[in-house]
Amino acid sequence: AINLSNTIRLGHDFNLQAIIRTWDIRTGATFFVLLVHLSFLYVFECYSTELDYRRALNIVRVGLSVVLSALALSVIYFLLPNWAIGRGVLTVHTLAVMLGLTVWRFIYSAVVVRSRVPRTAAVVGAGPGGLLLAETLAASENPELQVSVFIDLREELAGTRLAGLPVV
Repeated sequence: AINLSNTIRLGHDFNLQAIIRTWDIRTGATFFVLLVHLSFLYVFECYSTELDYRRALNIVRVGLSVVLSALALSVIYFLLPNWAIGRGVLTVHTLAVMLGLTVWRFIYSAVVVRSRVPRTAAVVGAGPGGLLLAETLAASENPELQVSVFIDLREELAGTRLAGLPVV
């Protein structure tokens, strides 16, 4: 994204030589860009493989983390004037990172989340605790366990249904 923003905004070359030159010339600035972005992505839990990034709330989460990290970078660059970066380069960089992360996470969620097949589980105990466990598992965003039956020692519950599931 750094090289792409330099190409778009400043007309620099975009090739392997330019990427290597960026790391040679701007080592400190590039390090802070990566550190700040990774920190904000971590704080906003954008590395969670459990979240479905096809949902609007999670897409907003990624966008917010990138925008806030760009604001933090602008403050860092203001405090360290030797690493000054233009507003245009920072804006293009922010947009490139936001678009890239959003598309990447969206595709990841479309492929990986859809390919997860929930495993069937039995809840031992048809009391309030067992019912709460079954409801919690059913309400999770990406359930890995799908409750199919309650198992209980009380014979009076055998053959009945609890929360739409059989009790054996």
